[in-house]
Amino acid sequence: MTPELERLLVRGRELHPTFPDDVQMTTGLFGTEVVKYTESLGLPDLDDKRGILCFVGLNDSMIDWALDQYHADFPSEPEELVVKSKSFNGETTIESFRFPLLDRFNSILMKRDIQEIDELDINYVPDDYVRGGLAEGLRPEFAIFCGLHPLEKDYESEEHRDYFYTRTYQEHADNIMGNWCSYLKVLWGQKLRLEAAERKTDRDSAVDDEIGKVEAQLEPPRSIINGDDEAGIE
Repeated sequence: MTPELERLLVRGRELHPTFPDDVQMTTGLFGTEVVKYTESLGLPDLDDKRGILCFVGLNDSMIDWALDQYHADFPSEPEELVVKSKSFNGETTIESFRFPLLDRFNSILMKRDIQEIDELDINYVPDDYVRGGLAEGLRPEFAIFCGLHPLEKDYESEEHRDYFYTRTYQEHADNIMGNWCSYLKVLWGQKLRLEAAERKTDRDSAVDDEIGKVEAQLEPPRSIINGDDEAGIE
C-alpha cells in the first residue's frame, strides 16, 4: 500500500480519487450533500469516451474492452449528448439532464457477471478484495475501495462491515463503477446549469450596455429648476 493510496483511504470513499482535498460541498436536488462543481474537478467532456471510462475507475485494458463492447453494441453514436427534461413538484420546477453516451457505458459495465454469495464470508481479507478489484479492471486508487480498511473512518461501523463481508469483489467493483457514473451525471448537470446562468448574465449585461448607449444619445430633459418655459414654468 503506497502512501498516496493510504491518504485516499483516510480521506474517504465519498470523494473521487482525482478530486482535490479542498472541494466545496453543496446540497443536491434531493437534499443530499454532493460535491460542488468547479473547473478544478477536471471532468471529462461529454463526448470523451476514454475520459468518461477513466473517470469511473477503469484501467487502460478495461477501457479498451469497454470501447470494443460499445462499438459492437451501438453501431451509431447517440443523436444528442444531452437530453434535458423538466418535472414539477408542486410549484417547483425541477430541471434534469440525461446523458445517452454515459448511459450506454453504464449499461455495458453493469452487464458484467456478478457472483452471488449466500453466506457470510468468514475468510474475508481486505487485500484479497483489493486484488479482486484490480482483476475486475479497476485502477489501484479505485480498487482499494473494494474492501473496508482500518484506515477508513467507518471501519468500526457494524453496518459497513456487514456490507463488505457479505458481498463479492465483483459486486463492489460494479458498485464503484456505477456510483461514479451516477456522480458524473450530477456534476455534469451542475456544470450545465452554471454555464446557462453565466450565459444569461452575459446576455443581461449586453442588454444593459445597449440600453446605456441609447440613453446616452438621448437629449437630456429640460430642467424645471432652471425655469425653462417649455417645462411650463412662468
